[in-house]
Amino acid sequence: ETLAFIGPSQYRGKTISQVKILSDQKLIALTFDDGPWGKSTEQVLDILNKHEVKATFFWIGSHLQRYPEVARDVVKTGHAVGNHSWSHTYQPMSEEVAKKEIENTSYLTAKITQAQTRLFRPPGGILTNGLVEYATKKKYTTLMWSVDTQDSAPKVTAEKIIKRVVSHSKPGGIILLHDGGGD
Repeated sequence: ETLAFIGPSQYRGKTISQVKILSDQKLIALTFDDGPWGKSTEQVLDILNKHEVKATFFWIGSHLQRYPEVARDVVKTGHAVGNHSWSHTYQPMSEEVAKKEIENTSYLTAKITQAQTRLFRPPGGILTNGLVEYATKKKYTTLMWSVDTQDSAPKVTAEKIIKRVVSHSKPGGIILLHDGGGD
């Protein structure tokens, strides 16, 4: 059975960093970039599953190649997945290179997990290097964030991350986190 993570039709081909919540629900989206990784992604999954929380994982194609079993676990446990390019480069690129960066990652995601995705997050949040232009043309929803937890900063503490999320989050917010690549 193929899962499809394509986002609501009104967001396809658009770039968003927050959504409007039509009720008084306190609802935010947790997103994890740069995986999958081995043990650290599994630890994140364990915590999310323990608390019955679902998240969206934006994968780098070259990491997906290294950790296919972790990717399968993410999808099998009910989390959404998105595309974070093949090589996480910030450099400007031609449309041909952007196509390979995005489509090779989407292809491998589907091959490994049977999940298709039309969600894209540009590496470093860079909107002008050719990736977002290609993603938009192909009707991917480009998801940015409303709260950067700065969890990848050196010597950041869990307390600082929590404080940043709690003090800056609003209903409909999108929280940027990472599931590996450091401490």
